[in-house]
Amino acid sequence: MISLIQFYIDVMCILVLGICYFIFRSFEDQISVNMVRCNKALLLSCAFDIMRIISQASGHSTIYFFSLCLLFPSFAIAAAFWMRFCAVQAFLKLPHGFSYRNLLIMAPLFLFVVFCVTDYWHRFMFSVTSDSMLIRNRFFDTLGIACFGYLFTLLLIAGYQFLLGDTSEQRHKGQHLLMFTTGTIMGGLLQYFTNMQWTIACSTVCIVFYIVTVHEDMIFRDQLSGLNTRSRFEIYLSERFEHLHKNPRSYLLFIDIDRFKGINDNYGHLNGDRAIRIVGKIMNLIAQHTGAFVARVGGDEFAALIENGDPGLLSRISELANSYAEIETASAGYEFNLSLSVGCVKVSDADDSISLIELADQEMYRCKARRKARELSDESMDSKGHGLNDRSSASAGDEQ
Repeated sequence: MISLIQFYIDVMCILVLGICYFIFRSFEDQISVNMVRCNKALLLSCAFDIMRIISQASGHSTIYFFSLCLLFPSFAIAAAFWMRFCAVQAFLKLPHGFSYRNLLIMAPLFLFVVFCVTDYWHRFMFSVTSDSMLIRNRFFDTLGIACFGYLFTLLLIAGYQFLLGDTSEQRHKGQHLLMFTTGTIMGGLLQYFTNMQWTIACSTVCIVFYIVTVHEDMIFRDQLSGLNTRSRFEIYLSERFEHLHKNPRSYLLFIDIDRFKGINDNYGHLNGDRAIRIVGKIMNLIAQHTGAFVARVGGDEFAALIENGDPGLLSRISELANSYAEIETASAGYEFNLSLSVGCVKVSDADDSISLIELADQEMYRCKARRKARELSDESMDSKGHGLNDRSSASAGDEQ
């Protein structure tokens, strides 16, 4: 009866993992590539587990033994790619192809696979009786160490991301990674103590959970700037407003591109898109240095919600942002000039999230008005200077 239930679980997991595999194939990023490999290894694990169940039920002890020798390495391979996936999610750069870091990650896996596959001859880990009963030998625990060593490593990576991430978005992603990893580890522990096939089932559930979070991220991610969308910003602000309102160092920044319509009209919409991407980079820099939650809230309007802001840095944020925009456009050789207006208000100055957005928007437009006044003043001074130079030249000519 138990074997029949495990058989049905494996078949169901194969169907779900097959669907997940084709979904991952539609993405080309490094994370999805690692998840495709992990998915393949889990599919092999399901296939070998089905072979184990059938051989055990039919009394073929040799096939049963070989299915176990292949089942554990296949899951260890899945765990290794799972760890690599989480490392990439945690913004740890891992190169493609051969490298010493990749070798360091995969070397324990390679040794374990060789050790496990050759167990038919040395029988250090387990052996099988004539009636297909598993006997745990003295090195049997190396199975758990090899398979779950990678999972516990990525649990540390996810915990580090959740507790010490630079931005609130990174910490939010770390929280998802913790949930993603803990489910499989709990399944492995349950399987170890109950001998039921929990690991593959829990791994399949976690992969489905990841697909859901990926699609959620795609829905709430602005494709042009790479930032959060307005809807995600409004949800985040409404959820965190009460907490931020009690903190006197919480701020909301509203940033707007000056004369953005002129960039589109005079230089084309392609250059308008380039301007949006540059501001997206600026917002990510703000997030890295302040831990802000950043979003694109309109066509050329951006917002940054900062929980523990430095007043000295925020007082210079407009200057720093415009300096970076000037350097970025000059280095890229773009024809347009990019300038930004920044409005900064304390969260505690507003009664609710709607009034907070209104205050920040008003402050941003006041900043824009001050910038325009300075530009007009500079133009007036220049024209007066030219006028004086013209009169001086004329009088010099009269004297001659």
